[in-house]
Amino acid sequence: MPRGRGRDAMPAETDGQFVRNWRLLLHILLRKSDIGTITEDLTEQEVAEFFEFARNQHLREPWYRMLAEQDDHPMVPDNVMHRLERYMQMRHETRERLDKLLHALKDILDAAGIEFVVLKGPHYANRYHDGPASRQYDDLDILVRGADLGRTIRTLKKCGFEQPDRRPFLEGVVRRFEHAVVLQRDDAKLDLHWCIRNRPGYRLDMDRFWREVRPYEIGGHPFLVPSDEYVLLSILLEIGGELENGGSRLKRYYDLYRILETIGTALSWAEFFDARRHDNTLGLVVNAFAVFVHLFEVEERYPALASAIRGLDHLVIIETREQAIALVSAPRGSPEGRVWFARSIECNPFRYFAWQALAFLFARSRARLVPRAATARAVASYLLGYNRGSTAQGMVGATAKRPEVGSHVATEASETRERRAV
Repeated sequence: MPRGRGRDAMPAETDGQFVRNWRLLLHILLRKSDIGTITEDLTEQEVAEFFEFARNQHLREPWYRMLAEQDDHPMVPDNVMHRLERYMQMRHETRERLDKLLHALKDILDAAGIEFVVLKGPHYANRYHDGPASRQYDDLDILVRGADLGRTIRTLKKCGFEQPDRRPFLEGVVRRFEHAVVLQRDDAKLDLHWCIRNRPGYRLDMDRFWREVRPYEIGGHPFLVPSDEYVLLSILLEIGGELENGGSRLKRYYDLYRILETIGTALSWAEFFDARRHDNTLGLVVNAFAVFVHLFEVEERYPALASAIRGLDHLVIIETREQAIALVSAPRGSPEGRVWFARSIECNPFRYFAWQALAFLFARSRARLVPRAATARAVASYLLGYNRGSTAQGMVGATAKRPEVGSHVATEASETRERRAV
């Protein structure tokens, strides 16, 4: 069955192509084989298709690093290598621009007496990956206290930042449905957060978040970053948010893998999941973990985590790798993600869908939300027990504790700016 359309117009990709390319990418990410072994049975066309797949998933960096470690890679066409090299040069220029912006933000906000925390981007690249060149990021994310949000926006606007999509008469209402605002200066984008994530039912303890921040050096300057526990929670909630809107880039799961490689053995899973009961995110966190474990096939690598998830089996929706792939590769705007999310969160489903309807009306950027029709389909799916397409996608036998999620497959979008540059 051909894949649906993703965030932008892209060529269709069959189910078999998606699974093949994902298997290849998984070997690269987990370093299961050298690049020659991985590509020896591929045609040049298949290598080119894999390049597009890695590009759509924002995971070209690990492939390039693996190629760069070897002198000879005959199965990778010259045009693909040249595109990778040009892309890495473009990434270098983007990082330099964002590094300057981050240091400028520190000077501006320190002078105003406003504390901020660096989220994702350069923190993830330096702390959990292999350095700035090992992870793609196109903007900066910082978090300030909710009480400082208005003052922060005013301070940054005085220093040349602009706020697109501002709706001044609804600011208080808008912030009930979002967790960040977008600011821009020149061609650099800043996501300014006041909480980690905002969904009905969440009870995130931001006071505890701030008590546990720690110093971390980025580019030779000290910054504040979240504790490892809150980094882990943030990436799991981000995965849940992407799946909610339909599909998810595999980059998020690789981030999660690298975070677990860094902190996994030092973490008490019993304490971590108990804390999620208190902030009312346990169901979503467990289900995001379940999708990850099936995608990366890491039950044996993280036995304590796998055991903890089995102990919470009554919450788990996705039980097989095929179901996980179908959910992750669903087209953006499909109802399956909304149904999965509504069944995962610790919130009355009617409250959740009502919240979604209001979010559509008041949200700052409607382009970032699924059209109203998709939410309506998700409501109907939830109430009627959605299972369309489950047999075709290998999703028969989903847990009886929660109805199965239907599946579609879709190609992730390319970025217009990257297409021009590469």
